[in-house]
Amino acid sequence: MSGQNDFKAFSIGANANVVSQERYEVSPDLQAGFPPNDVPIHLLNKVLRQSSTISAVVANFIATQSGDDILDDGDIAKLTEQLNRALEQKVKTGIPNASLTQKGVVQLTNQAGNSDTLAVTQKLAQEIVNSLRENINSKVPNSRKVNGKALSGDVDITSQDIFGGLAINLGDRANLDSYKTPGIYYQEYNAYAQNGLNYPEPLAGSLMILRAAGIIQRYFVYNSSRIYTRSQYANGAWTPWAREYNTLNKPTAADIDVYTKAEVDSRVNTKVNMNTAGKDINGWWKCGDTGIIYQWGTVNWTGYDTPVNFPIQFPNVCVNVLLTLSHKSDLKSSYNTVANKLSVTGFNYWAYPTEISAFWFAIGY
Repeated sequence: MSGQNDFKAFSIGANANVVSQERYEVSPDLQAGFPPNDVPIHLLNKVLRQSSTISAVVANFIATQSGDDILDDGDIAKLTEQLNRALEQKVKTGIPNASLTQKGVVQLTNQAGNSDTLAVTQKLAQEIVNSLRENINSKVPNSRKVNGKALSGDVDITSQDIFGGLAINLGDRANLDSYKTPGIYYQEYNAYAQNGLNYPEPLAGSLMILRAAGIIQRYFVYNSSRIYTRSQYANGAWTPWAREYNTLNKPTAADIDVYTKAEVDSRVNTKVNMNTAGKDINGWWKCGDTGIIYQWGTVNWTGYDTPVNFPIQFPNVCVNVLLTLSHKSDLKSSYNTVANKLSVTGFNYWAYPTEISAFWFAIGY
């Protein structure tokens, strides 16, 4: 139940006499404060509304969560204590108990069981680990060996145990059609591969055999990144060796039935007019399809008729020049800036000395 709240938001009505947010954010008083004897009422109301609204929200939170009366009696220590109690109450009521479907408060336990809401402590976890170790030690005889290594100590199985010690040498005159047992094989001599049969290339390398619906062979050529794959189903014929494409063995245009770069350039690129541009402060852009040209830049006043040269010449005509004043010396200046004497090579910037510089944008073809 909420208690009494003395802190009220000020000037929050729909037609309140307050300055707009946009004008408030650009007001010089926002940083410097109000000058002496010159306080705009609508701006002051904006300041009071923002500060009082936050105060009212915080006070309402305290009153709602604590049930206390929030009084405007200047007692800061009491308000601080009430805020702490409100936060504690929010935490207590806002965090649920944990379950399998939601996060929340979890109770610890040192007892093993089948609860879905209790969490084990480090002590219980260590007891479980110790129990498992005792069971493992009593179940596996130390006289047993794994890959020739006794279980009296830690057993480390490395890639060398599999790919080195268990790899089978193909030897001389091997016919790869007859190798169907899954495993890893190797050929260390080019001469032996040349004497053998059904190699993808007559070169040394590694052979990997995999079992699927039939047999899959993969051959890795020793001195390159070339890899070949083939397969056999039941007692049928072997498929041809297929070389795998990778970054060092890229397919040719003929392999994947596409045009070469030279063919694309001759068939496509020569028929397309490309857009071009000069990307700079004084730059340009030309449409390759229509021939329309945009040009842009800046001009600094050097006289009442300051000449401006385009970065490139318009082939036919300049149809328009837009000017945007970028810098002036007189804050009360209201003079106009004019682009006149337009030509394919430039124009004149007509302005008074107070119009120091301007951006320009020209269109032509």
